[in-house]
Amino acid sequence: MGVAARAWQLREAAGAALEAGRGPDACELAGAACRLHATPRGRRLHVLALLAAGRTLDAARALSAAESLSPISASTRARGSSSTCASRG
Repeated sequence: MGVAARAWQLREAAGAALEAGRGPDACELAGAACRLHATPRGRRLHVLALLAAGRTLDAARALSAAESLSPISASTRARGSSSTCASRG
């Protein structure tokens, strides 16, 4: 349980860094959280932090990897329809 709690703390710090306009710091914190304990929301936070840090190519790669792990996107692809960020909430 301690690992998950530490990852949560890192994600909270990453969110605060994003709000403060510190994209590179947010990127490092979110990445550390994902390495410690990956969650769907944590992966999305990491993609957002990568974008905020100006690392567009890394964000695209991370987003592609995150979507391949998501059961929601897999079932949506199986039905042949496109998904949007708003529908994933």
